[in-house]
Amino acid sequence: MRLTGPALVLLIALSSSGMAGEDVVLLKNGQRIHGTVDPTQDLTATFVIITTPTGTLRLRSDLIRDTKPSYESQRARVKDDNYAGLLALARWCLTEKMRDRAIELLKLASALPDATPDAIGLLARLTDETSPEAALPLYRKYKALGGMNAEFLARLQQLDDAIALYEKQVRDSANPVEQPTLPAIADGLEAKAWDAESTQWSNPVAAEVITLAGKDGTNRIVRLTYGPDKEKPKDKAVIKKPVRGLVLESPVLRLWAANPTDHPVQLALSVKTGNYVFHESHPITIPPKSDWKELRYDLKNDKFKSEGTKWEYSGGVDNLHDIKELGFLLYNGQTSGVLDLDGIGFLHDRGL
Repeated sequence: MRLTGPALVLLIALSSSGMAGEDVVLLKNGQRIHGTVDPTQDLTATFVIITTPTGTLRLRSDLIRDTKPSYESQRARVKDDNYAGLLALARWCLTEKMRDRAIELLKLASALPDATPDAIGLLARLTDETSPEAALPLYRKYKALGGMNAEFLARLQQLDDAIALYEKQVRDSANPVEQPTLPAIADGLEAKAWDAESTQWSNPVAAEVITLAGKDGTNRIVRLTYGPDKEKPKDKAVIKKPVRGLVLESPVLRLWAANPTDHPVQLALSVKTGNYVFHESHPITIPPKSDWKELRYDLKNDKFKSEGTKWEYSGGVDNLHDIKELGFLLYNGQTSGVLDLDGIGFLHDRGL
C-alpha cells in the first residue's frame, strides 16, 4: 500500500531519531514522535500540535500516553518573573543532570521579590560544590529568610566555624604565645597529619603539624587550635588518626602536652579496635600556663568506657592486636585556646 499525505508525514515523524532540544510524544500504541510541541498551546487541550522536521502534526490527545517535553519547550512556557515555575523547572533540570541550567534558573528565581528560602538554599548547595566561598552568603541569606533545612544550616555552621578558626589563627600568628621549652624526644605520631572530627560531633578544631626551634635543634609537634560551637554547644573538640597495622610491644601510650592558655583543659584518649569499637579513657587535666607535661594512658587498665561498659569507666580495651584509630578528646566546653602535643607514641613499639 502506498502512503501519501498525512499518513506519510506521520510515518516519517515516527521513524526519525530524537534530537537535542526535542520533545517526545509517546503514543498508546508504543510509537514515539520527536519534534516540538506548540509552547503556546494548553497541554490539556483535545489536540496536541507538534512540529517535526517534515511538517506539523495535529494529534488527538486520547491517542497520547505521555509527553516528555524538552528543556527548551518547558523554558518557553515559564516567564522570568514566575518564581514557582522557575523553581520547578530547576528541580526538573537536576533530575535530568542539567546542573548549569538549574543554576541559571535558580539565580533568576532567587532575585525575585517573592523568592522563598527554597530556591536560595538549593542555589547555595549547588554553588558550594565548586565554590564554598561564593556559597557562604547564599547560606546566610537562606537562614535569614527562615530556612529550616538541617543540612543547609549545618553546612553554614561548618563554613562559619572554619572562617572563625582561620581568623583566630591569623590573629594568633600576629600575637604569638610564648613557646614552651622543647622536650628532648624524637618525633612520633605527632609528626604526621591528624584529622579534625566532623563539627556534627566536635567543637571546631584545627590540628597543624608545625616545627619549633630550640637550643637542641628543631622538633615537630601537633598544635591544636580549638574554640566553642556557638550555635550547637558541645563539650569537646576531637582529632583522630588511622593507625591500622600498628604493632605494639607496650600498651602504654605516652606523650607530652603544653598548655599556654590561662585555663585548664582535659585530654582523653580514644581508641577504635576490631570492628571499629570505640573506647575512651579518663581525661587527664593539663594546668593553665603549663610547660611540657608528660601524660600516659595504659590501654590495659580497666578505666576505659565503651558501649560494652554502658559508657562507664569500668573496662579495658578489647582487640589491642587490631588497633584501627587513635584520637584525642579535648574537653574545652565554651573556651578557646591552643594545646601543643609532642612525642606521641607507645613505649617501645615498632609501628612508628
